[in-house]
Amino acid sequence: MPSVKSLSLVLFGVLGCCLLFPACSTPPKVSGVSAKLVGFRPMDNPDVPNRAIMTVRFSCEDLNAAAFSGSTHKLYFNGVYVGTAENTTPIGLPAQGSTTMDMTFVIEDAVMVRRSIGVSDQALYRMETELRYTDNGDLIRLKTHDEGKIPLAGLEQAVR
Repeated sequence: MPSVKSLSLVLFGVLGCCLLFPACSTPPKVSGVSAKLVGFRPMDNPDVPNRAIMTVRFSCEDLNAAAFSGSTHKLYFNGVYVGTAENTTPIGLPAQGSTTMDMTFVIEDAVMVRRSIGVSDQALYRMETELRYTDNGDLIRLKTHDEGKIPLAGLEQAVR
C-alpha cells in the first residue's frame, strides 16, 4: 500500500504539470449551435450578376453564450452544389437564443439555379455551415448542416 507521502508527491507532480502546461488543456466545447437558411432577396445593385442576399438564422441551444469570428455556408439545390456565402462579421449568440444575419450569396452554378426556378418556386436544399472561433490562439471550426425546402424568390434577378 503506498504511503501518504508518496501519494502526496504524485498529486503534487500532477498539479505542477497542469500548471506548467496549460496550453495542453482541451478547449471548451461549443455545442448546440445551428445555422438555418431563412431565404433570399435581390442585391441592392441589380447589375451585379450571380449574387443575392442570403439570410441565415444562427441559434444556440446551450446554456452558455457563443461567439464566432465568421462563417462559411455551402449551398446545394437538389443535391447539386450551387454556391457559397462567406460571412466575416462576428456572430454573437446569447444562451438559448438566436440572431439573424444577411450575407452575400455567390452563385457558382447559375444554370442549376435557373433550372430550379424553372421547375418550381421552391427547391430542396442542403446548407453545410462552418463556424469559426479561436481558443488560446487555436482556430476551431464547428460544422453543422441544415436541409429542407426553401422559396427561390429573390434569386431570379441574380441569374438573369
